[in-house]
Amino acid sequence: MNARRALFLALLGAAFALGALAASHGVAVATPYVVMDRAMKGISARAGGYNRMAKAPPATPEARSVVRPSPDLLYSICAYDLSDGPVEARAGATDGYVSISFYDAATNNYRTVRRNDDASSRDSLVISLEGAATPESGGNTIISPTRRGVVLIRRRISSPALREAALAAQKDDVCAAV
Repeated sequence: MNARRALFLALLGAAFALGALAASHGVAVATPYVVMDRAMKGISARAGGYNRMAKAPPATPEARSVVRPSPDLLYSICAYDLSDGPVEARAGATDGYVSISFYDAATNNYRTVRRNDDASSRDSLVISLEGAATPESGGNTIISPTRRGVVLIRRRISSPALREAALAAQKDDVCAAV
């Protein structure tokens, strides 16, 4: 084999390897966005659109609206879109554990607000993009790293009393354009 042919084959092999590496990197980078896009479309369809809260019933083995739900938690979920401005997220007041988690368009949990044993804590959380004007709502501003994402509210329902209180509070969960 002459030197030119060997060099050509080596360069061809290197180009193929680099192409394969670039393609696998592209797949690794794109996969979370594709997964979250599919999830947001499903959530928004269930809620009747973006910036609307879908309120799941308590999880049972037969009814699971959240992937791998905990039977001790009650879930509300909202796919938000900040294209038209900020969005308000609020959990209805209840005693006991409540968390509000925020996920970006690549499945990253970028913020979680926890409320323990404080039924008076009904602060409005306003989701906004960096630099966007936000209304004076008396609440806290959550800066989203992406235009679209998901808000997940979880409440502990480990006893019949907590379950009934959480179901009543869930009716006041909000996700809406400001």
